[in-house]
Amino acid sequence: MNHQVLLQLKVYQLGLCERFLTSAIGEKGKQNAQVILRKILMGRGHIVLNTGDFEKRALTNRADDDSQPIDLHLHTTNSDGEEPPEMVVKAAKDAGLSLIAITDHNLFTYTEPREYMEMSIVPGIELSAGYYVPAWNETTEVHVVGIFPYGVNAADFEWLLSDIEKGKEDYVSAILQGLSTRGIHISMQEVMSVERTHERIGRHEIAKILVSRGIESSIDAAFDHQIGNFSPFYIPSTRYIHYASLDDIVRQILESGGIPVLAHPFGYSMNEPEIEQLIKDFTIAAERSGDKRMKSSEAPAAGIEVFYQMYLDSSESSRLDFLKRMQEKYNLLASAGSDRHRPDQPFCTAGDRGLFRKMLQRLRR
Repeated sequence: MNHQVLLQLKVYQLGLCERFLTSAIGEKGKQNAQVILRKILMGRGHIVLNTGDFEKRALTNRADDDSQPIDLHLHTTNSDGEEPPEMVVKAAKDAGLSLIAITDHNLFTYTEPREYMEMSIVPGIELSAGYYVPAWNETTEVHVVGIFPYGVNAADFEWLLSDIEKGKEDYVSAILQGLSTRGIHISMQEVMSVERTHERIGRHEIAKILVSRGIESSIDAAFDHQIGNFSPFYIPSTRYIHYASLDDIVRQILESGGIPVLAHPFGYSMNEPEIEQLIKDFTIAAERSGDKRMKSSEAPAAGIEVFYQMYLDSSESSRLDFLKRMQEKYNLLASAGSDRHRPDQPFCTAGDRGLFRKMLQRLRR
């Protein structure tokens, strides 16, 4: 016998819902109800759903205008950003954005969709993944942004993140040792003493010390010249930190009702053939992890950061063109994000709600 559940939702200004469950399943707690809700909204349950205007207001506000700007890659002081979440949200609204995702590194700042003065905010995260590069014969760190339009249970990701902090201190020590061989002596105590709003330490704290001593003129310069992925002294974090595999990251995002997005594809010191192989492997991981009811010809609910703010500069047009070709070739969604960490950095100036609508359509297919 098929049991049907009528679930009515009334959306309030901050995207919060009153849930009225009338069925034989009983009360299983708030967290279980949220999990059920997400599965229903994605069409992964045999349940009759009356959502009212939930999707229209909470996720695709002002649905008749797809041209409104969005930014699906933002950081706060919860990871390595310089502004707390409430300031980032306000700044995004002041900049005219209509929808944003807060995507702090390896943690969730928000787990439920909400609104701020009619600007939609969807939960997100930027996850570090281990990816083996055949041409290098080495595993490197790549980033996957997870976008969760219907919310997310953060506990689902604990198994992916548990090993990261264990290797962080060893990685920082290796960077400090490398700096020391170049005559720049920084102690671990100095790094630990850098003012921050979280307990974690990393390259950002080292960069702040390099700037405060006058060795480098800015955080960006410190990364470019001393400790970043494109500096001549780069040390791969994967030598010290165990990240979950790209396959595991992509699978967990999809299973948790999210959209995996390969972040800043040119950010890993790879040439174009290597980047295309990464995109191909990412696509295969998404197809392998997708809903088993999908037809083989259907594209997975996964994307790449085509409209990454750094690639929108006229001097980077070849990168933008390449990513557009890759997105079309592998039938991926296009995402837009600034990767903004500081107040002096702009929000994304390309990408709109039309892109996000396509994400929702593919996710709910």
